[in-house]
Amino acid sequence: MGAGCVVGCRAAVGRGPGGAGGASVVEVAVRAGVSRQSVHTWIGWYLSEGIAGLADRSHRPKECPHQVTSVVEIAVAEMRREHPRWVRSGARRRRHPRRAPHHHTGRA
Repeated sequence: MGAGCVVGCRAAVGRGPGGAGGASVVEVAVRAGVSRQSVHTWIGWYLSEGIAGLADRSHRPKECPHQVTSVVEIAVAEMRREHPRWVRSGARRRRHPRRAPHHHTGRA
């Protein structure tokens, strides 16, 4: 299902009670290829924000609780520039250490 259908179905939700010409929530969900819960979310956005509430929304998180402050980020960047040997070279780094081959002895 393309994005155009989803936008059209969102607009159908915004055309008033019953959606697109009296279409049910289930019919709109099937046409858009989304869950009934998504259609109910769209209806809630329409009721609280009007047609503008049906516009695409960013999926970016509003906040990141474990993100370091900009002061710490700048300090780390400066230390990495001043001490390049502290940072491991990408050529020397291995993602998965080599392991000795596993030999099956045939015992259960």
